[in-house]
Amino acid sequence: MTLRGKRGTLTLRERSEWIPTGDALVATGTWKVVRGTGAYANVSGHGRSAHVGHDQGNGAWFARHEGVLSLH
Repeated sequence: MTLRGKRGTLTLRERSEWIPTGDALVATGTWKVVRGTGAYANVSGHGRSAHVGHDQGNGAWFARHEGVLSLH
C-alpha cells in the first residue's frame, strides 16, 4: 500500500493470512516499509496488522496497523 501526504509518500509491503468465518473476513499479518519519498525518504520500519471485513468483505471494513518507524 502507498500512503500519500503533503510531505511525501510511504510505501509498505504487507503479508496477511485470511480466515473466512462465514460472515466476516478476518486477517492478521505483518508489514514493512519498502520505500519513502520526500520527508519519508530515510524512514524504515515494520509491524503487524489486523483486519476485518463484514459481509464477506463487501460491507464495512476495518484495519489496524501498529509498529515502529525510524530514520536510517
